[in-house]
Amino acid sequence: MKVKTLIALLQNHDPNAEVYLATQPSYPFEHSIGGVACRADLPREPREEGDEPESDGGAPSDVFIAEGRQLRYGSKDIWDVASRG
Repeated sequence: MKVKTLIALLQNHDPNAEVYLATQPSYPFEHSIGGVACRADLPREPREEGDEPESDGGAPSDVFIAEGRQLRYGSKDIWDVASRG
């Protein structure tokens, strides 16, 4: 999903509503959002001398929504009604 798609989907909701992360559709949980990070801001792993540089296949502009605390069990229905843009 692109950032612009996520922003468009969120514009349809109450701006004061809480946002949660739903995980594991077969055994769902609700989590708080821990934060947002950009791949370009992540530190590079130190490499041993002579190691080939690794390509993770990601773009520097990739955005991550970090999982916060597990809050409670979720509903399997979340994935059926989720807007995907």
